Amino acid sequence: MILRAATVDDLDAICAIEEASFSDPWSREDFEAAFENPICSFHVAEDGGEVVGYALFSLLYEDAEIMSLAVAPSKRRGGVGRAMLRRVVECASIGEAQTVFLEVRASNEAAIALYGGIGFEPIAVRKKYYRRPTEDAI
Repeated sequence: MILRAATVDDLDAICAIEEASFSDPWSREDFEAAFENPICSFHVAEDGGEVVGYALFSLLYEDAEIMSLAVAPSKRRGGVGRAMLRRVVECASIGEAQTVFLEVRASNEAAIALYGGIGFEPIAVRKKYYRRPTEDAI
């Protein structure tokens, strides 16, 4: 597996993973805007020439926020998500981030376990943060 900076040529694969992963997915236009945003950093995991995961985060001063992270359904539970998450934390710390934040659906036990496994801790609940279905974020 190769971790690398994402390019606009990766958007079809990123959007396919997004659609397969979330009930309220980001649009292609949302991702295109992230490529244009100077505080955003976009990375992909590639396996055998195929994009199998992505991570998008923003870095503003000492805070980084993971905006979206997903792995292709056929590649889940194989270490891709953990590798992408570690890549984000590494890149954020190089950018001098002191803290990395993210939101996760309260019902997403697999993601919560992944994040907790590398040291993320719950700090708050955002009531009714997610849509389709409406759900709290941790």
